[in-house]
Amino acid sequence: MRLLIRADASTVGISWSCPLTRTRLEDIGDVFESEETGLVYPVLRGIPMLNPSNAIVASGITDGTIN
Repeated sequence: MRLLIRADASTVGISWSCPLTRTRLEDIGDVFESEETGLVYPVLRGIPMLNPSNAIVASGITDGTIN
């Protein structure tokens, strides 16, 4: 018997970039943040939604929570 464990993006060292600016995104929980643009991209069921149409304007983020 083998046990397979699915790794998430933070455990395999993947670096994500903003689809608009191509700058690095910061993984802060359930979203990826672009400090340069003030946009965040949601992560749904472990899959980053990095299409520009999924971007959310975040006025502030605290502990991975959009304010």
